[in-house]
Amino acid sequence: MSDDAKIVLSATELIIANDPEWILTKRRIIESAFHLFNDQVPLIKSILCDIPGMEDPRILGAVPRIFRGENYRQLPYVMLDYPAVFKGKDIFAIRTMFWWGNFFSIVLLLSGEYLNEYKTGLLEKLENDPGKFYFCLSESPWEHHFEKDNFIQVAELHTVKLPRQDFIKIALKFDLQHWNTMPPLLSEGFKAITMLLSTNCRDDEKGL
Repeated sequence: MSDDAKIVLSATELIIANDPEWILTKRRIIESAFHLFNDQVPLIKSILCDIPGMEDPRILGAVPRIFRGENYRQLPYVMLDYPAVFKGKDIFAIRTMFWWGNFFSIVLLLSGEYLNEYKTGLLEKLENDPGKFYFCLSESPWEHHFEKDNFIQVAELHTVKLPRQDFIKIALKFDLQHWNTMPPLLSEGFKAITMLLSTNCRDDEKGL
């Protein structure tokens, strides 16, 4: 590619380059996602404390972390890690994500001692009530997209051969069209995710 080709802008790109409101709007959207996640923290903490069998002080005492970036698959994102415990191979993390142009998601990641503790009960709950949950098929726990090589709906797990993994990753996905109603949707999603960890989830406490 010639140097001239690298610097030439299309008509659409020229319009955007001349419009400061475009980048200001982007900043407002990112800030809105940041505040949305921050406002969820007190409710998440309350839900955690009510989970039957949840006694791990590392989880209950986890510090919320919200961070943003510009380049997950070349697009901006905002993430909330809460609660999150990363101790070597022992991982307990619930990650809420806004990915520009794609979705909101809530993801539960378990490995090491936390996988051993919750795996059996979690899989039993998913088998009994797959709901709208997705199951990660990737060999890496650090991809966030919902393409077929990364996530499949739990209800369709019987159609694929499960890979050998040293982690479990369960997710819920929400369309960006629901932005203005995301606070209650995220709250309900978090409740559904955490009920997978409950030691005595009743039939009337099924998730999304």
